[in-house]
Amino acid sequence: MDYTRIIEAVIALVAAVLTTFLIPWIKEKYDAEKLKKVQTYVDIAVWAAEQIYRASDGDAKKAYVLQYLAERGIRFDSETVERMIEASVLMLKNELYGVDKKGGE
Repeated sequence: MDYTRIIEAVIALVAAVLTTFLIPWIKEKYDAEKLKKVQTYVDIAVWAAEQIYRASDGDAKKAYVLQYLAERGIRFDSETVERMIEASVLMLKNELYGVDKKGGE
């Protein structure tokens, strides 16, 4: 009996399963972990910028955060980084001052 075709079929099946399920799952898990790591760096940079600069120095704070991320090789599209910075600033203000997203108490 020729087992070559059976082995080829099994290999093709395993490859299909890996391609369909395992690889996307690994990629999703890696992306989620990478995003969490980047958010941690954004939080650190935002908190540091809040300590270093005055409240009116928004542009300098943002530049500091972007430089901090760039020094660590973190590259995302600008819209994603902008949203992560805004989320971090909001979280910091909520922790410090207890304000909601509209700026009220």
